[in-house]
Amino acid sequence: MINIRQRLSHPFRLLLLLIPIVSLCSYLVMGDFLRWWVLLPALVQIVLLVFAYWHPKVALSTFLVVSVLADALVVDFRMYSLYGIVFAAGLLAYETSNAVAVVLVIALTSVQLIDTLIPGYDLRLRNVPSFTLIYVVAVLIGRGLRWRERRFE
Repeated sequence: MINIRQRLSHPFRLLLLLIPIVSLCSYLVMGDFLRWWVLLPALVQIVLLVFAYWHPKVALSTFLVVSVLADALVVDFRMYSLYGIVFAAGLLAYETSNAVAVVLVIALTSVQLIDTLIPGYDLRLRNVPSFTLIYVVAVLIGRGLRWRERRFE
């Protein structure tokens, strides 16, 4: 019998990364991508999430930047993955420090605030606290798992 724990050095990271990957793949299957500049950021997001299993800090940081830039720059882009953003923020908080976790929440909330200023964008200012709470919870879960792991080492 194959021992999965020996094959996978980070089984929970794999599980947490599979959720946004499956979500993004379902968007790809359901969406109609007639233009390559709409499809390319989605594929880059999926590749970065797969790469995050081995190098989470680099891949997840890049994932956050690509997601925000694609959402802001590509008009037809409908692949803004809140699941991906939330899981990336939580895993980055797990892999880094408290200071980085706070900066993540501030940066992601700032992006939501900037999105409210874009004309024609569906986000309203009253929705920003909800997104902030989602980011805070994701970061606290990531940091909490790290604190728990350090406590029982």
